[in-house]
Amino acid sequence: MEDVVKAGDDVQSARTPVSAGAGRQAYLQDTKVDVKVVLGGLWISTLFVFAYVDIFGFWRADVINGALARKVPDAGFAINQTFLAFTTLYILIPSLMLVVSLVAPARINRAANIVVSLIYAASIVVTVIGTGWSVGTR
Repeated sequence: MEDVVKAGDDVQSARTPVSAGAGRQAYLQDTKVDVKVVLGGLWISTLFVFAYVDIFGFWRADVINGALARKVPDAGFAINQTFLAFTTLYILIPSLMLVVSLVAPARINRAANIVVSLIYAASIVVTVIGTGWSVGTR
């Protein structure tokens, strides 16, 4: 088998020899990943980051005390059914964007991903403004 890439060959189909032990060689082949799968993976990563921030945010005393007092620290929002419904909607949108990324036609997919991701980036920046970085000093 020839593992040399010739002019005009698709670079994605290039085979790379690797040692398979005992003097044998195996070949790894790169495959092109569909853009829809990449976008879906990015939305899943967004959801994991949301979960990470929420879980580790509860290590802050002001967050725990705010939750016990039914108030969002620094923002002053009351934690009630309306707040929880809007929070659920905020998390539901990236979950639905995973489905949109995988099944929508390319034009709709591109527009939806650009618009929604920019809105989410802006909302994250707005919520971070005025929030302290210190843990446990409040």
